[in-house]
Amino acid sequence: MKKKQDGTRTREGYIPVPGGSVWFQEFSGNQETRQAPLLVIHGGPGATHDYLKILSQFAPRQSVIFYDQLGSLKSPVKDADQRLWTLDRFVCEIESLADGLCLETFDLLGHSWGGALAVEYALKHPDRVHRLVLASPLLSTPLWEEHSQRLLKELPKDARRIILEHERAGTTAAQEYQDAAMVFYRRFVCMMPQWPAELEFSFEHLNWDVYRALWGPSEFTVTGALAKFDRMGDLSALAPPVLITGGRFDEAGVEILKLAAGKLRAGRLEIFERSAHVAHLEETQRYLSVVDGFLCSDPP
Repeated sequence: MKKKQDGTRTREGYIPVPGGSVWFQEFSGNQETRQAPLLVIHGGPGATHDYLKILSQFAPRQSVIFYDQLGSLKSPVKDADQRLWTLDRFVCEIESLADGLCLETFDLLGHSWGGALAVEYALKHPDRVHRLVLASPLLSTPLWEEHSQRLLKELPKDARRIILEHERAGTTAAQEYQDAAMVFYRRFVCMMPQWPAELEFSFEHLNWDVYRALWGPSEFTVTGALAKFDRMGDLSALAPPVLITGGRFDEAGVEILKLAAGKLRAGRLEIFERSAHVAHLEETQRYLSVVDGFLCSDPP
């Protein structure tokens, strides 16, 4: 275990999970203020944890654990079987990680696709989740895709034409298509003129095999195993207190997030007015303050 100048300690390693092993990194400090550690689930599918590392700032008062999901950069799989890329297996992966790290109860933060995993895990293991943060979460693929199609209409005509032509032709691997998709990402994923290095890194190292198997060729076109995913009708069954966060220009859709928040037994919604899909990077200090306040708050 390494100790930093601010007193934060770090450790990392690998935990066996169904299908292989996943890499984790834990930041910890004085845990007297809070009992429960925070487990962070990255998006993608197939991205890396790096773009969420700003959340390690919670570590002086709470252990913060990051990991790369199986198939992601630091958790590679040789000759991966496509049957590994299922929602259920990724949920079992969280359980294996929690068991391997001896976590009895913990706070859970899932971003984007990680939000879907966090909801799924909290529904199956309500006794283990202390508090739940759903950051720009995927909660219903049909609603997400419907919203994305509306957002596509806001793109410049040339970008929209290129996207539609390549999707009809099945040539979504073409660089022209990828460049046009990036126009979408820079409006509805991260609006910062210069993307933070951590976000660039996660994009550059995304495992496209995992992404396409579960999702599809782009954020706004779903052809993978998650095409029918929908937990909107089950959100009222979530046991822990829930905080949903999102950006005003979020591809996750403010109206969808409002609908979700209205279904919660104990929860609230926080919208970040100058953000898209990565409010923790676009409005960092306010985001950290809001989430920290939620994690520190007394039970309802």
